[in-house]
Amino acid sequence: MDGKILENYIKPVQLENLKIPNNVFLSPIAGYSDAAFREICLTLGAGLCFTEMVSAKGLYYGSQNSDVLLKTTKSEKIKAVQIFGSDPCIMREVAETKLKEFGTKSWQKERKLNEIMTKKDIMITKLKYEKEKKSIIWRG
Repeated sequence: MDGKILENYIKPVQLENLKIPNNVFLSPIAGYSDAAFREICLTLGAGLCFTEMVSAKGLYYGSQNSDVLLKTTKSEKIKAVQIFGSDPCIMREVAETKLKEFGTKSWQKERKLNEIMTKKDIMITKLKYEKEKKSIIWRG
């Protein structure tokens, strides 16, 4: 494909205070998107690479297997992680803990962005819990 044609599709992305070099993202792929593969993708021009999908409960309970999936390299200036789980309390706590561990400089802005991006998912999860008559305790 001609380089000029690609210019129409590949553009920088701005999310609040976060500037991503381009809109070519590597999604979280279980069993594939480990640190070495992400390093190759970044070298070949990916703007953002996600770690493998990681279990929130695995991280919450200190599973070494889950923690290994979050390993990043120095070339990953922006760290992108997708956690999965069914308990929004655990997911929130894990997200906050890992953001702090990654050394996020703008913690409040990242937290705001996280809340904006996951508001719909949290509401869906909350509705599922209400249907199952389980209580949710929000820690603010």
